Amino acid sequence: MVGQPIHQDLKGVVTDICTQSIIKFEAKLQKQKEADEAEARRLKEEENRLKEQIQLVAEQEEREKLERVKKVEEERQSIKAAQRELKVKKQALRDAQKAADIHDDDNNNDGDKPILDEQGVATQVQIISSNEILKQVAQKLGLSRLSEFDETINMSSLSRVLILLGLKKLVHVLEACGSHQKAEDRCVVRR
Repeated sequence: MVGQPIHQDLKGVVTDICTQSIIKFEAKLQKQKEADEAEARRLKEEENRLKEQIQLVAEQEEREKLERVKKVEEERQSIKAAQRELKVKKQALRDAQKAADIHDDDNNNDGDKPILDEQGVATQVQIISSNEILKQVAQKLGLSRLSEFDETINMSSLSRVLILLGLKKLVHVLEACGSHQKAEDRCVVRR
């Protein structure tokens, strides 16, 4: 009977070791499970954040695209209006020239006077080359909103800061017209 108590003691020790191992293993499994769940939540949150950012970027791009389309349409309408106005003015000029031709024919049947005298041509040249009229046309057509006439429209913030600090110059503007003129003034060709 001496063998049985050793056997029972051995069985108790093995059972205790197995129980402790199972408890430790289950604790590690629980910790791993919690860590995996936390990682899964973090990944899900990150995925949601990325989706939101992608959606915001897409919405911003769509707004910018719509704004560009709107500007193009406004410019197209402005050009059409300017073309209609030009057409009306051309017709009025033709009508005035026809009336002048008729008047000259009535008063001068011998044909020794030219249809357009030097004074009439000089007046028309002065009107066409008038800076004030050119400025008005530039304003009506909205040329100051076009990057071809105002280099500062699409200029980056860095370039603006460098210009303010005197480290960069608007070469085209400085060479062509001077830096302090309005865009409408730069549209007018200097004599």
